[in-house]
Amino acid sequence: MEKRLVDCILELKSQCRFEEEIGGECELTLPEVRCVGALLPGEQVSAGDLADRLSLSPSRASRVITGVREKGLLSEGLDLEDRRAVSISLTPSGESMRKLIEKKKNECERRLLGKFRGEQERAVRMGLDVLLAAMKGETGGRN
Repeated sequence: MEKRLVDCILELKSQCRFEEEIGGECELTLPEVRCVGALLPGEQVSAGDLADRLSLSPSRASRVITGVREKGLLSEGLDLEDRRAVSISLTPSGESMRKLIEKKKNECERRLLGKFRGEQERAVRMGLDVLLAAMKGETGGRN
């Protein structure tokens, strides 16, 4: 009997050790890792833009942003274009953490890719792109 797609997704999530690897070393939750990774060094964004990037509700994003800010990785300042809004950016510690996160992501990806041969990697990437697009309610995926 073929596994249901939902069961495969849940199993994939349980098999991924990235959160444990990065979380243990950096003391960040997965949403916090994603938050730090969603900002480029020197970039300033609004809380709403960051929530969109993270695909989180504004209230959930606010809690994540607060947690990351309390860890000294984000700073908030007045938005020069809209004084009612707050702009969010990485602190120097946040930029260092972002580099570490990227290093860990690269290590994890190398380990995964080492298990594929030839066209398997391309097929997996395409399949995941299509699956993610479908889960987001989009049609198709990247080619």
